[in-house]
Amino acid sequence: MTRVVPDSTSRPRIVAENVSFGLQQSDQAYSAADIESRVSEMLELLAISETRDDTPEELSGGQQQRVELARHLVRGCDVMLLDDPLADLDYKLQKRMELELRRIHAHSGGTYLYVTHNQDQALSLADKLVVINDGQI
Repeated sequence: MTRVVPDSTSRPRIVAENVSFGLQQSDQAYSAADIESRVSEMLELLAISETRDDTPEELSGGQQQRVELARHLVRGCDVMLLDDPLADLDYKLQKRMELELRRIHAHSGGTYLYVTHNQDQALSLADKLVVINDGQI
């Protein structure tokens, strides 16, 4: 399981290094060629290949969110917890990223658990919806 949160792309590395970080820290040994291949695949999937050598401050909010998703997807986790992943984006970018998240989820499979306070987003992204109100489901 992996957890994706807003603002977690503020690492000082370039995009390709940020995406490869999870693989480099893994208990499983990956060759440099395998890491490069998997990183390239994720950057392509998320349509951010052109940012591979950019630093986080050179990226738009949407690109930063995509880098963060790529960093977790590259590890091949079956379950992803997305903690309000679109919270810091403007409305137009939120709508675009909702489409992207649905496309990425369809491609990668697995279970995505979205936590959000935005009801429209929840309805747009969810296959199943659980509402918690005053600590009660």
